[in-house]
Amino acid sequence: MTTEGSEVRKTLGTGFEKYMQTLLKEQRISMQSAVRITKMEGDNDLEAIFYNQEKDYENKKIATTEYFIKPDLVIVENGIGRPK
Repeated sequence: MTTEGSEVRKTLGTGFEKYMQTLLKEQRISMQSAVRITKMEGDNDLEAIFYNQEKDYENKKIATTEYFIKPDLVIVENGIGRPK
């Protein structure tokens, strides 16, 4: 999950991002890119991540749908481009 436009998409293009999501999905790994995280739940362990998808918040509109996942493992990336 990212909180802004996907760094993979910006650097390598939309086609590669979709290809990577397909490869990961075949291995039962869900890759959520370009989402806005709204909150996280859990005291000692991360129990749920709530987020809005890019299609719901793009063009400065207010998101009306909130999604959530209960993760087994969370991998967070800080981008593959140069630091800002």
